[in-house]
Amino acid sequence: MTEELHENPEFPVELPYRRVLDKGFVALVDVMGTDASIVQAARVSYGKGTKTVRSDKALISYLMRHRHTTPWEMIEFKFLMRLPVFIARQVIRHRTACLAEGTIVDLVDGPRRIEEVGGLRGPSALQVDERTHAIREARVLGFHRNGPKPVFRMVLADGRRIEATKDHRFLFAQGWRTLEQATGLSERDGAAVWRHGDHRLLASEDGAGGAAVAVATLVRIEAFEYVGVKQTYDLEVEGPYHNFLANGIVTHNSVNEYSGRYSLVPDRFWVPDLGAIAEQDTVNRQGRADLLKELAEAAPERKEPCAFVAKEPAVLVHDGKGISRPALLDPLHRSAFLGGDALPSESYVRCTELLLDLFPERKARLEKVRATYREHNERCYGLYQKLLQDGVAREIARSVLPLSMYTEWYWKIDLHNLLHFLKLRMDPHAQLEVRAYGEAMATFVKEHVPLAWEAFENDNLMGTFLSRAEKEVLMPLGRDAQLRALRALFERGYRRRRLKEVCRKLEIDERLVDEVDPGA
Repeated sequence: MTEELHENPEFPVELPYRRVLDKGFVALVDVMGTDASIVQAARVSYGKGTKTVRSDKALISYLMRHRHTTPWEMIEFKFLMRLPVFIARQVIRHRTACLAEGTIVDLVDGPRRIEEVGGLRGPSALQVDERTHAIREARVLGFHRNGPKPVFRMVLADGRRIEATKDHRFLFAQGWRTLEQATGLSERDGAAVWRHGDHRLLASEDGAGGAAVAVATLVRIEAFEYVGVKQTYDLEVEGPYHNFLANGIVTHNSVNEYSGRYSLVPDRFWVPDLGAIAEQDTVNRQGRADLLKELAEAAPERKEPCAFVAKEPAVLVHDGKGISRPALLDPLHRSAFLGGDALPSESYVRCTELLLDLFPERKARLEKVRATYREHNERCYGLYQKLLQDGVAREIARSVLPLSMYTEWYWKIDLHNLLHFLKLRMDPHAQLEVRAYGEAMATFVKEHVPLAWEAFENDNLMGTFLSRAEKEVLMPLGRDAQLRALRALFERGYRRRRLKEVCRKLEIDERLVDEVDPGA
């Protein structure tokens, strides 16, 4: 598959993908690395970096529990996504790799500060052919202001310098690496700390940029300085190579989005499913009310037996199976009830729509709401087409399109930052539609790095953190209570080392572990 954005009006059948919402999808384009890559990075001295599956699993869990994040950045996922613009805005907020204000972008028409590029009309940047290192031109497709972030100044041996976050990627001799991956860059007490050595990355031949530059060459890094928090930006450039020259240095952009400046926007808009439409929550000012819970509580009890919680009466029946009120609120029970592998957000919407059949007046009101969405989308798209017919430029005609319009992009992200995204966007308090995308992406992560996913799920996603006061209140008091707690963890697979970690967290005498797990 080429790097051009997906033009199929349906779905990318040439890639593994999952449908999301009514017309969206998440497709897996590529994966770099496996569980062994995390272990290898953590056990550099072991060469191959693996002992046994059991020991690898234990090490990965240890790294997750203790927030040792660098080894997780050795794995990268590349997705192709189609998503509504208003959801894309929530996703793009998780761009962490950025360049600082004042960075000079090498454009075909001459150098400009990165913060000025967003105001230019149809700029083209200089880009490196990653096979030959020759300089080529590439259209700028997008401009992003990513907010204030901690920034480092990198100084090259030839005097060039650039300011970027430590997780921004540059094209090193070994390939694309973040500054942290390549050099161990971090901040300590207001100073830059890094592994000194012969670190070389690609930069334009003479450092000046411009059309006269023919090729990029390797230049050694001389030093780093921590410069504090600064406003940051990033650009999106046209493929097939996701890079551009900034201060003469080859730098990566992590997202490549469909551009309405150069292509006609397709007639593709999000319309919410009936089960996703709800009133504003009276408590949570950010979200909608829980329609599934509301309908389940109002639904009459049924005579059919319940297949999931035997002691509870069924309130919904589908394909001969009944499900109770409590089970409807459990994503695993809902998925089994529907007879497939529905993701939590999918099962929520589908079960809500099944319940709506019991409330015809409520369903009719929601169908009118859906009709309003469709009518508005059609009016906006009709106006967009009329402006184009009247000769208005595409880049301003698109401004009348609504936030429900679907866009597409390639998104490349390392596992550490991807898991941070999933932690936030799979949370039950996150918006239902963005949760759907997080859940779809998570299925690919679980498939390709199962040990990493298990550690993330157990020690982060499904875990929690306690404050000092919470720990003091909840800590088991007395020797007998502490032993019972440790034995319960032992029955769940915790062994001596992990049990002693728990003792240190809760300030329990570690010698109690000898009574629970005597060891050899």
